[in-house]
Amino acid sequence: MIDSQTTMIDAVRRGARAALQVAEDASADEVRAAFLTRLEDEDFLPPPEVPAAFRVLMAANESFDVSGADARKLAGASLTAEVEQFARDFFTLSPEARQKDFLALGQRCQGVPKLLVRLKALRAGLELDAADLPPGLSDARSLAEEALACFVMHPVERAVRRQAYLRVCADDRRRWRAAAVLLKKKHPRITACEPRFLEYLATRPAHAYARNRSISRARHYRWKTSALAGARKHSTLLFVIPLLTVGFFLGLFGFFEDSSKPRPVPAPALRTLTPQESTEAAQMLERMFKDLDRRKRLEQSRGPKQSPTEAESDSKRRPKAEENPAADSRQVK
Repeated sequence: MIDSQTTMIDAVRRGARAALQVAEDASADEVRAAFLTRLEDEDFLPPPEVPAAFRVLMAANESFDVSGADARKLAGASLTAEVEQFARDFFTLSPEARQKDFLALGQRCQGVPKLLVRLKALRAGLELDAADLPPGLSDARSLAEEALACFVMHPVERAVRRQAYLRVCADDRRRWRAAAVLLKKKHPRITACEPRFLEYLATRPAHAYARNRSISRARHYRWKTSALAGARKHSTLLFVIPLLTVGFFLGLFGFFEDSSKPRPVPAPALRTLTPQESTEAAQMLERMFKDLDRRKRLEQSRGPKQSPTEAESDSKRRPKAEENPAADSRQVK
C-alpha cells in the first residue's frame, strides 16, 4: 500500500513539473517564477492543472492528499501527456515495444474514459511494421505516409489535414486514385488504419474532383464580384446622393412656381358618334323644336302678356275709381 501511494505521489509530482515545465530539483523560487510566467502566457486564465501543479510543488513532501482534487487533476494531466507522447512516437517504436506501452497505458487509464477512447483508436496500427510500407518513392508510399500521419492525430486535426491533402490530389486525380487502389489491394494493414480516407480516394468518380474545383472557383468568383460590387456601390453613392438632392430642391421650387399661375383647362376629347347615337340626337332635336313651336302658338292665342309691374298698377287704380263715382261722372259731363 505504501509503495503504491509513493508511486502515485511520484506520478503526481511528475505531472506537476510537466505542467509548469520545471526541473526535478527545482527550488521554491524557481517554481514560483515558472508559475507566474505560465500565468502571463495564459493571460491569467490558465488551465486547471497549472494552479494545482503550483500547490503540489509548493507543498512539503507527502503533505498533500493523494485522493484530493489537485492530485486527480495532475494525475489526469500527466496521463494525457503520456498518451499524447505515445501517439507521437507511435510509428518510431517497434511493434513489440508499441504493444507493451499500449497495454501499460491501458491499465493506468482505466479511470479516464477519454484516454481509453484515444488508445482504442490507435489499436489498428499496433502490428504495423516498416516492411508493410510500399517500397521506393512511389505515389503509393507517399499516400501511405500521409494516411499514417493522419492516423495518430485527433479527429479534428485529422479532418483538417485530410481536406488539405484532397485539395492537392484534385490537381491530378487519376494518379492518386491509382495509388489508393494499389494500397487497398496490396497493403491491407495500412488500409485498416485509414479505411474511409483511402476508400474515398479509390472510389470517388473522376468528375467529382472537377466539380469541387469548379465549385471552389465559383465561390471565389462570387466573393470577388461581391467585393467589387460593394466598392462600386459606395463610389456610385457619392455621385447619386448629390444629384438626388439637387433634383429634389429644383422640383420643389418648380412646384411652387407653377401653382401661382392658372393652369389651362384641357379641352374635352372629341369622338365620332355611332349611327345609332346620331339618330337619337336628331330625334331629340326634332322633339325640342316641336315643343318650342307649340309654346309659341299657345302664347300668340292668349294675347300679349302683361308684366308683373303693369298688373300691380292696374289693381291699384281700380279701387280709387269705385270710391269716387261722382268725380267720374263730373269728368264725363
